[in-house]
Amino acid sequence: MTADRSVTVIMPVYNEATLLAPAVAAVDGFLGARSAWRHEVLIVESGSTDGTADVADRLAESNPRVRVIHEGAKRGFGSALRLGYAEAGCAWVWLVTADMPFPLEAFDDAAAHVGECHAILSYRIGDPRGIGRRFRSAVFNALVKTVLRLQVRSVNSAFKLLRTDLVRSLPLASNGWLIDAELLYWMQRAGARWTEIPVRVIERTAGRSTVGVGTPVAVLRELIHFLRTKDRARDVPGRAPVRTR
Repeated sequence: MTADRSVTVIMPVYNEATLLAPAVAAVDGFLGARSAWRHEVLIVESGSTDGTADVADRLAESNPRVRVIHEGAKRGFGSALRLGYAEAGCAWVWLVTADMPFPLEAFDDAAAHVGECHAILSYRIGDPRGIGRRFRSAVFNALVKTVLRLQVRSVNSAFKLLRTDLVRSLPLASNGWLIDAELLYWMQRAGARWTEIPVRVIERTAGRSTVGVGTPVAVLRELIHFLRTKDRARDVPGRAPVRTR
């Protein structure tokens, strides 16, 4: 498997005016120090009301490695991700949200596998989130893994490094938080090769999470809809999934 070392960092943002510039600077500096990799930062801004759009535009104007796409409205996390996947200009895509939920150094662990995998996934370690969030996450993972028969340790662990051509070959349709589960389901159906690495969780210290109290209900509705419609999606050739360690 060819290891093309170029990566698009997809950074979906909504009302992250305070966090966006430091996050972009951190990611750009981190990857800039890794000469083996060519990179770009693709900001997907979704109708923010706090000046985030202006911040994103200034970052793109001042740095040739930064691009910004204005979605125009808040259509959901999945919608922003799918737009980022479609517009990525590099061989790999890496999702990094502005709240920086994991150490960027996890990329180095993942990069060791790019010659052998289509995707490098993650599972959480050292999770500092409150007991309520950990419980909801555990229930979600158990439910989705059982219903969709996913052979992964964690469905919604944030770190994912993915081949762009793989992602674009999948019939992703979710506009919401089910996008990770949908991605993994179609990856598995396509017989993609992946590995999973442990990644430490960093709790958000600024800004405001867009995950609300109604999110679990919305995800459940999305899951039911996906179960009803997935067999009508564009067919992905079914092969046994390949999982590496």
